[in-house]
Amino acid sequence: MPTPIPAVTPDSLLTRKPDILSTEIDGETVLMSVERGSYYGLATTARDIWLRLEKPMRASDLCRDLAGAYDGDLEQITAETLDFLNRLVNAGLIRAG
Repeated sequence: MPTPIPAVTPDSLLTRKPDILSTEIDGETVLMSVERGSYYGLATTARDIWLRLEKPMRASDLCRDLAGAYDGDLEQITAETLDFLNRLVNAGLIRAG
């Protein structure tokens, strides 16, 4: 049985995995996991999150930044962002420690 990946929490330190290739195509960020041989397309907010993760940061700081940038409710943005970050971790694109 594979080891379950821990859930991303507001205290998680997020880092991009170094082996992920990234390029911009027509306003969209396209990621490639060489390890998994998978491609991912990120647009709008997902792209913004990826760009903000250029340097390691805490999930709580990312959520506060997004709430300010999008003038949104911090609680809702946190819930949706943590869900998306968990998907990035499960896809092998970022680490959460």
